Amino acid sequence: PIGTGPFFVEKHETDLVVLKRNENYFGVNPKLEEIHFRLFSSEYDLIKEIRRKKVHSVVNPTDEILKVLNEEYPYFERQLITLDHNVKMVFINSMATVEIDGESKPSVLVEPELRRILSMLIDREELITYVGEHGFPAYGPIPVTSWAFGDGLEYFKFDLDKAKDTLSSLGWNLDGESGYRKKKDVTFMITITYLDNAENQEIVSFLKESFAQGGILLVEDPQSFQQIASETIQTRDFEMLLFEVELGRDPDPYTLWHSTQMEHPGYNLSQYASTQVDVRLERGRQTMDKDVRKQLYKEMVDFLMYDMPALYLYHPTVEYYIDNKVKGCLLYTSDAADEEDSVD
Repeated sequence: PIGTGPFFVEKHETDLVVLKRNENYFGVNPKLEEIHFRLFSSEYDLIKEIRRKKVHSVVNPTDEILKVLNEEYPYFERQLITLDHNVKMVFINSMATVEIDGESKPSVLVEPELRRILSMLIDREELITYVGEHGFPAYGPIPVTSWAFGDGLEYFKFDLDKAKDTLSSLGWNLDGESGYRKKKDVTFMITITYLDNAENQEIVSFLKESFAQGGILLVEDPQSFQQIASETIQTRDFEMLLFEVELGRDPDPYTLWHSTQMEHPGYNLSQYASTQVDVRLERGRQTMDKDVRKQLYKEMVDFLMYDMPALYLYHPTVEYYIDNKVKGCLLYTSDAADEEDSVD
């Protein structure tokens, strides 16, 4: 086995990962000989295996699966973990174009001020409640729980009145007939692309209502996983893209926001470029001094929030239902484990 942990990967297949106990582990060996992670293609297949008592834990069960667990297997206990370093966010394509009267023109979202207005139209606390989450709001690339989070910055949080006033001052006035804002006969209309599932649909519905309060029309573009992965992301063919991103254990957001990551397979999906941001991201990788890095990232976030190439929404949670016969199972993020210097 490779590594020093209590388990090593014995098998890795499309729908199965098997971890085997590492007999050479330097600490106290776990009592379990193996752990199997299984992926199921349907609710039916998973429910069948639960009833055969072949499953001892379930992650993020659907309503139907949860009903089976509650009614037939009450000994499955619920645990909840917040994914501090995962974030639901909306990438805003800084190079997007739209068709207007048969001509291809830059999207209204090429203007940073309008992107900041979108941020002020989103009540993130209310969004979390709306989608039934238990996480916490996200406003920028570094979570408030991170040692690198910088206080005292302008994150353009929810402020409906200010958003409306700013739109009017920019010449985007409400059209009495449609109820949406127009400027020179052009409606403030934007399209959001997203993976077509129930969770994302709820998020988009909330955003649609929120933007409508400001007089902005949000058009839905649900897509299959195949289309998003093989076409939309690779070609950057979207105006706004709802996505969940794993930020990683280190707060360095280089892969998301450095200009060298603009093209596929880079993760700068917004195609955002800023010399000021690039320099600070590069310097942050050249030192191990946390105080220096924190100051560099604070300056970087300040530039990033002003340009607003993405709308950060919230850090999600994961629900685990575990058979109570499985003892000593402690759930935490990998970052929390590092901070506590603990290995179970």
